[in-house]
Amino acid sequence: MIQHGSSSAQKRLRLPECLHVPQTSDIELVFAEAAKQPGQLVELPWTYKEQQYVLSAKLERRHNEQSHQWSFYKGEGLHSKLEWSYETSDVVMIHDLVMTAFPEENQTRLQTESGQQRPVLEGSQRNSLGVMEGNLAQMPLPSLLASIASSQLTGRLSVQSHNPSETADLYFEEGALVDARRHNLEGEDAFLELSANSTVGDFRFFDKDLSNNRTIHSRLDSLLLKAATVADHSRYLDTHSLSMDSRLRRGDPNISEKQFEEKVAHLVPVEMHLQKRIYQMVDNKSTLSDLLEKCQLTRAAWTPVLFNLLSAGLVEVDNAGTVAVEKSDAPVEQIPAIDLSALDKFTQSMTRKETGVYTEVAFLYFLEHEYYRFHSYDTPFTLILFRIGSQRGMLTANSLKRTLDLVKGTVRIADILGHYDGEDFGLILPHTDPPAAGSMAARLRDLVNNDPQLISEIKLAVGIAGVPADCQDLILLMATARERKNSAVTQD
Repeated sequence: MIQHGSSSAQKRLRLPECLHVPQTSDIELVFAEAAKQPGQLVELPWTYKEQQYVLSAKLERRHNEQSHQWSFYKGEGLHSKLEWSYETSDVVMIHDLVMTAFPEENQTRLQTESGQQRPVLEGSQRNSLGVMEGNLAQMPLPSLLASIASSQLTGRLSVQSHNPSETADLYFEEGALVDARRHNLEGEDAFLELSANSTVGDFRFFDKDLSNNRTIHSRLDSLLLKAATVADHSRYLDTHSLSMDSRLRRGDPNISEKQFEEKVAHLVPVEMHLQKRIYQMVDNKSTLSDLLEKCQLTRAAWTPVLFNLLSAGLVEVDNAGTVAVEKSDAPVEQIPAIDLSALDKFTQSMTRKETGVYTEVAFLYFLEHEYYRFHSYDTPFTLILFRIGSQRGMLTANSLKRTLDLVKGTVRIADILGHYDGEDFGLILPHTDPPAAGSMAARLRDLVNNDPQLISEIKLAVGIAGVPADCQDLILLMATARERKNSAVTQD
């Protein structure tokens, strides 16, 4: 993750080593230090059972809003492994995610925090009463699930909301979630829907109730990250005052299908046909509730779609039937507007239509300018060259597009993805050293290997080289990354 002795110009603050697994107060300190200087990477290291860990945070600006980018690493230096990366300003959520890696410590914490929770009951009482029972306001769902996992409990967790239709049942075997049901949903959809509506309600755990169904096939920490993503998208929609009674209007009624695809191509990876389907249902009259009733989608399915449509300016929120832009004498009206359509056309001229990423000429242009930035400001960067191959022979267009969508969803907005040297692709990662780039590439490989649409099909050959870590010459940089990529191709 971190290469000691790299360029001192890269803004990085390493806090003193924490003597224990971080508590909420420790993570709040990381949050506060990162907020002091946007763009600065703040790292909190600690050691647990002779294993090193690092939690890092950096305040970045996305979608015209500021948010903290968090990364959790196991190990240090060249031996580090990125466990997860997430963007949020919710410190408590980050603490819950960190604690999923330390079940023993988490269990101790939960026993301390949940003094009002009923202890494990003894004898015949287990047949009629829950092993644990309480209120989600006092014990949030992520903490509750972590407690069940760390205790390796087997049974059924029943979550009873004030609305009978929102009751959910989660089944566990030795702490692993195997089945989830909520109203007419099951599996991950049921779990994510529960997570999105789990701030209030009562819960009870029954250790004698089992399920023969296997609707959950992902790890609990992975599901919690997905749930956190849904929560972040929901908060973004809230900031735009979107409610079930809001009406949606099309931002540009005359947009072409090609323009639509280009506007959402670099946002959250969502099936294109689903985004088009919801966009086509926007008639400037129907409320969000009307649209959801027609399409019958879960919150986990529709929140990223609306997140993309709003972020790209494809739809607008109308809450009162009034015109969103009113006359005003405020000075801001004197500021010339940015011609977004002109910017879109310029971007399109540098993009390959069949893949939606920059052409090789455009990529080399950006690479050269990043190299000049290094010489001017001593800011490091890393070049990743990779080849997308198929285990089954010929790579299909759909598989290529899906893989590139995963790449776009993994990299930062400032990173550059483009074609390189014919059939290869390249990534320019500003302010990034090779170990951190390697962790990102490992995370991307995991996403590709576990993607339901690509599983057991795609093979990635990756070559990584950085400035100034490997060299300070642009030609040598490209040659080094290409040689390492070709070596990976040969090994495959």
